[in-house]
Amino acid sequence: MAKLVLLVEGVTQREYPLTEGTVRIGRDTVNDIQLDDDTVSGSHAEVSIKQSQYIDGTNDFWLRDLKSTNGIKVNGQRVNRHLLHNEDEILIGPYLLRFLDPSQQGFARTTRISIDDDG
Repeated sequence: MAKLVLLVEGVTQREYPLTEGTVRIGRDTVNDIQLDDDTVSGSHAEVSIKQSQYIDGTNDFWLRDLKSTNGIKVNGQRVNRHLLHNEDEILIGPYLLRFLDPSQQGFARTTRISIDDDG
């Protein structure tokens, strides 16, 4: 089962299973994952769990910034929307969340290159 693991100084503090639907992340108490820090927006980000279009029996996990003040980073890069891959590291404010999906362990990461018509 896929999950987000909250780490503090490399030590697991809590695990959040990702089973279905949408998991909301933010400072407000209504979020599924509440991160209590002033640098985290009330509704900061969400992970949408959807059936994969490409591999039967698996899910895709899409991380999306909900127009937060301070944004989100995945593996050190600021993103607005990102398809999560096993062992991706998500930084929200001072919090580090690691995405783990055992069903993806045997997959190689693919690089997508876009070619513009202008050159």
